[in-house]
Amino acid sequence: MAAGEDARRFASKINQEALRLLTLIGDILKISELEELKEEKQFDKVDLEDVIRECVDNLKLQAESKNVTIKTNITKPAFIQGKKDLAEVIVYNLCDNAIRYNVENGMVIITFKDNVLSVKDTGIGIPKEYHSRIFERFFRVDKSRSKETGGTGLGLAIVKHAAKRLDATIEFESEPRKGTEIKIYFKGWENDNKHSSGRQN
Repeated sequence: MAAGEDARRFASKINQEALRLLTLIGDILKISELEELKEEKQFDKVDLEDVIRECVDNLKLQAESKNVTIKTNITKPAFIQGKKDLAEVIVYNLCDNAIRYNVENGMVIITFKDNVLSVKDTGIGIPKEYHSRIFERFFRVDKSRSKETGGTGLGLAIVKHAAKRLDATIEFESEPRKGTEIKIYFKGWENDNKHSSGRQN
């Protein structure tokens, strides 16, 4: 009986490590893809409300497993200049991080207003001395917690690259035991040159 229990435990461990490896490979491929993309010249009209709703649906089970509540506050219309796939990458990775590094019975608040996306959590927070490094690849403040949550250390690096492709800027605030807020400043669809299709060089 003990041998059978050991076998099941080892099989579960192998499965967890395999899933972690697949996630890591996927994130590395995503970063490589973003680096190889040519600079965007043509932006589409993207409804960020749809992107946020889809992201919340996709992360619902993960949030529930950690007893984390997700709340949204979206000011309409929520159209930006961008690419939907890149907007999805940004929103997903910000929300995924906010859930992973949250606390029991914590909260994630997603706000979009005046072309600014805010993802705020009530998680563990990050000490000030590490703020300049959070967008580095594989950087982790707490390596043991990252391994426990399954994080690859690439989520925010992916966000940085995707935001750069959309000509968006990032603002970051965090305090230990109080949580983290990351804001993405997008180009508005109607506010920039009346439906302009790209950047001006």
